[in-house]
Amino acid sequence: MFHKVRGVKVNCTDIRISAIEDVVGRSDSRLSSVVRRAWALGVRMNYWWENKSR
Repeated sequence: MFHKVRGVKVNCTDIRISAIEDVVGRSDSRLSSVVRRAWALGVRMNYWWENKSR
């Protein structure tokens, strides 16, 4: 499907993780209460850290 091109690296990420990263990246301080509440409820973004080395 992809051909190797010198100097180009392609990463395939789960679209759900990309969507969350997009929302957080475009947000401002108003999202902080949502992030804090999610953390308090046990939500963790382990997937990103576990797959970063791929």
